[in-house]
Amino acid sequence: MKNPLNDPLSNPPNKPDSDPDSNPIPKHNGPWQVTFSEEKYKNPWISVREDKVIHPDGKPGIFGVVNIISGVSVLAIDKDNNVYLTKEFRYAIRKPSIEVVSGCIDPGELAIDAAKRELKEEIGIIAHKWTHIGDTKPITSIVDTKADLFLAQELEFTQASPDPSEIIEMQKVPLSQAIQMVMNSEIMHTPSCLLILQAARLLGH
Repeated sequence: MKNPLNDPLSNPPNKPDSDPDSNPIPKHNGPWQVTFSEEKYKNPWISVREDKVIHPDGKPGIFGVVNIISGVSVLAIDKDNNVYLTKEFRYAIRKPSIEVVSGCIDPGELAIDAAKRELKEEIGIIAHKWTHIGDTKPITSIVDTKADLFLAQELEFTQASPDPSEIIEMQKVPLSQAIQMVMNSEIMHTPSCLLILQAARLLGH
């Protein structure tokens, strides 16, 4: 059995688990008391655990938590205020999604390095000016994950080299149009929406 109360994605994949005694139970998580925790599923990107808890009202119950490896989202914008988006079929939602460049942070990799790698790999852009706008936790109720948000400027274009499993279409649109796409729910990916709106405010749009 997996270590009770061990966060399975707090360590990079393939790193040994923590000492089973390092997280004794029972444990409090804010107003919840956790009496037992069990990992139900894990792959290199996500894990799912189920906690047996005492709710703040004193009643027993369960709480499911999905941990997702941290990621980055990047909005590339050129000197003419055009932004470069991606359109890709997303398996989970069963349809294409328009987003900024996004991807996972590899074990031991800095967020900025992941952002540079993903931008070049997915749509063949190298940026010479980078701004870290902040980060976001897209779904806070049952999902524990974080995405660092970057604005990429002073662009240089080269050959993209996406993963063989990725079919990515680059879309170049004015920033003003990207903002409208967010407002019209044509862009629904949460980090993309936040990043586009934050970048627009930062750039005075």
